[in-house]
Amino acid sequence: MLAPAHDKMTVEQFLDIYQHIEGKYELVDGVVYAMSGGSARHASAATRILVAFWTRLQGSKCQPFNSDMGLRVDSDTLRYPDIAIYCDPRDLDRDDLDTREFRYPKVVIEILSPTTAKADRSFKVVEYKTIETVATIVLIDPATQRLEVHERRGTDEWLQRLMPPGSGLELTDPPLMLTHAEVFGS
Repeated sequence: MLAPAHDKMTVEQFLDIYQHIEGKYELVDGVVYAMSGGSARHASAATRILVAFWTRLQGSKCQPFNSDMGLRVDSDTLRYPDIAIYCDPRDLDRDDLDTREFRYPKVVIEILSPTTAKADRSFKVVEYKTIETVATIVLIDPATQRLEVHERRGTDEWLQRLMPPGSGLELTDPPLMLTHAEVFGS
């Protein structure tokens, strides 16, 4: 993330102002931050995973979205996770044309890069854990081909697992399995 772009604002103010501004931004604690672009490795991993989720979730009550869909963490924080799976009708039954943010994800995935890994592992994981509908948070490191999985075990209990090299991604809610090749390529 780069330096703050404006003074504090709400998610509503942010969405109204920044929908017409070129570039990508996030709102964190009321402060707008410019987001840097990703690498080809990052984009490739995000695309592979999104396509695999899209295919497997067809006909279910869940739908995956890429980083174009905002995730409202609270009244003054709006994140754009690399991939999120939403199953809640409070999100999915809204008007597709006017919806720019959702609030009730089931799974949140961040693909790490050298410039985002520290924030993804600390601030974002903590923020995502405050959302009561989140069952799983996955951090994917394309450079080391490792997965870090945070699974909700109770209201405030989380199990953190660093998956062994070569592991695929297995989600319990919704039940999904991706092979190592589907996540990282061949």
